[in-house]
Amino acid sequence: MNKEIQINIHTGLVGFVLLDRLTEVSAQSIAGHKHFAAPSATLLMESLAQLGASHVRHLTDFAKHAFLLKIKTCSLPPGPLPPGNYTFAGQLQSQSSSVFSHRLQAFASDTVIMEGIFLFALADYDANFSREILQQHYQRIFACLQTDTARDF
Repeated sequence: MNKEIQINIHTGLVGFVLLDRLTEVSAQSIAGHKHFAAPSATLLMESLAQLGASHVRHLTDFAKHAFLLKIKTCSLPPGPLPPGNYTFAGQLQSQSSSVFSHRLQAFASDTVIMEGIFLFALADYDANFSREILQQHYQRIFACLQTDTARDF
């Protein structure tokens, strides 16, 4: 028995995008910024993952679904994190037709707080990952982050 399942992509979570803006995008690198009132290692790690996945989507012209496959290495901060402005940087290390490796770093006051090697994979859009929904959604987020209008979504 085949059941057709309709999937709506809308988390309803306010502030789920953990980047305020993208400050640099090139073929080899990406950088961004976020102000945290109450940062944690988990939030920084998620911000790095979002930065890397955004870069992969951009590099593939949003033609495929990109997602975090694995965190190969990641250094964690030794203690509590101060509130304030954080910058994020990513450098493409290598890529194949379906996997991308990025070195990602989080900085506070020009000091590396967290860094690691994150792997991202590509998958074709399909019944579970709808092109009609996700491609436009990711393109809109990327455009808003580049123009500093991230609060619009």
